[in-house]
Amino acid sequence: MKILITGTAGRVGRAIYIKLMKTHQVVGVDQIPCSTADYVGDIRDSNFMTKLLKDVEVIIHTAALHAPHVGTVSDDEFEEINTHATEQLALLGIKQGIKHFVFTSSTAVYGFASTPDGAAGWVNESIVPQPKTIYHKTKIKAEQALEKNIKSFQFTCDDSPNITVFS
Repeated sequence: MKILITGTAGRVGRAIYIKLMKTHQVVGVDQIPCSTADYVGDIRDSNFMTKLLKDVEVIIHTAALHAPHVGTVSDDEFEEINTHATEQLALLGIKQGIKHFVFTSSTAVYGFASTPDGAAGWVNESIVPQPKTIYHKTKIKAEQALEKNIKSFQFTCDDSPNITVFS
């Protein structure tokens, strides 16, 4: 099985790549050159990403701007990468006939809801997110965009508190 993994220079993407490379044909992509990035490029480039999707059966999308980038990267760039590029990648995958799209989100999207009254609280699917930063907001928007597209193309969606999995 051929699997495309985005964000393979990051901790999550790299760990997934290393685990799956033992049993699958994996293709890693990131903007930062590293041992787990077979291709270096921008996930916002639809022509580049379309070429990488040839013969891919599964997309595992971990690429994103993260909380440490808040304040150093514009809100517009957060929107472009975390929300629009995620939706675009899913749509490109659908066009290519890919049936499984795994999207890594974060429990951080729950923001203030995860710390009621300033104390640590339990987070599960029944908690309504209260995002704190542009990072949280764009991850929520990406989840919503994926859910909308999945319903349009009759995919299934499974949610987990630590990641959101679309397949």
